[in-house]
Amino acid sequence: MTSRKLLVASLALSLLALGITLAAPAAGQAEGDLIASHLRSLSVAAPAAVGSLLVFPVHSPSVFPDGTRIEPAGKALASGALTIREMPDGMNQQFVMASYDGDGTVFGQYGGGYGGGGQGRGGGGSFFMASLSTAALPVVCFEEGRMGGDSPYFDPSTYTLAHPALRGLSATGDQEAVWREIRRQYDLLGPSPIPIDLGPAYSAIGRSQPVLGAWQFLHRMAPTIAMQANGVIVACGDQILGIDYYGDPKLFAECRQDVLKSYALVNAEVGNHRPCRVTDRAISQFLMDLMVAPRSPQEPVQLGERARIAFGSHVGEAAALDGRLVYLGAHDTRPPLPY
Repeated sequence: MTSRKLLVASLALSLLALGITLAAPAAGQAEGDLIASHLRSLSVAAPAAVGSLLVFPVHSPSVFPDGTRIEPAGKALASGALTIREMPDGMNQQFVMASYDGDGTVFGQYGGGYGGGGQGRGGGGSFFMASLSTAALPVVCFEEGRMGGDSPYFDPSTYTLAHPALRGLSATGDQEAVWREIRRQYDLLGPSPIPIDLGPAYSAIGRSQPVLGAWQFLHRMAPTIAMQANGVIVACGDQILGIDYYGDPKLFAECRQDVLKSYALVNAEVGNHRPCRVTDRAISQFLMDLMVAPRSPQEPVQLGERARIAFGSHVGEAAALDGRLVYLGAHDTRPPLPY
């Protein structure tokens, strides 16, 4: 498994006739399918082993045209260009208000976590926002029990991409399933005790010693993993945890640390010595399943197109802007199997 390179294009060419537009279900046959055109161009490089994870860099010739300015939400929050606060009429468990003062377009992924406000939230869908604009972002609650805070604003330093299973569940909008997954992680990773009147908070999981140790291990063992790639496919045990693919390697470079930290949470759960049995054939089948998976159109926040994707236990989204695929993700919503 250490000396191979998968050329997925040859597998995908036979599926050319199954092309579909971004927001169409798999039954629709059309040539303008952004997802299929990107997947046909993919090559998957030999994986890097980090603890119990295998991280496969995904390469593509796709790049954004010169002058395209798409800023990821984490970077925009850190710079102060993007601010997120409670809705003007008070706390709303389904939406938060975002304001973007940057010069380009801000892009946010489903499952991005925001701490603060009345309750910690997670992005319930991908979004694009234009410069000097405001928008209501769909969210799910990432904690249970707290109904107030010192400020209506969400702390920009708390932004993180959630555990891959939680990201997939965030895309479904199933609030009860999100809370069950956070409780599972909370019980397993053993964060510090919380006050009796508060339910489990996702931010506490991120501060737990197993998670901090997994992040440090990842950075120590593979500080340059998937550099100059368009994204990654990550596997653990006998499961493909997910794919994060970006239409431009520079955008992935800006999101890379957040993406890898998301998968590091699985390594915190299973430890560093679990053998991975995912094969080349499984990776190829996963990409073929992703190409033909049913897709349901989702209402855009402000700009672009987005569609939900679901196949097997994987759930995710595709997001496009001005006819270009910006992001494609799908994450396994099952917990990792016991060692």
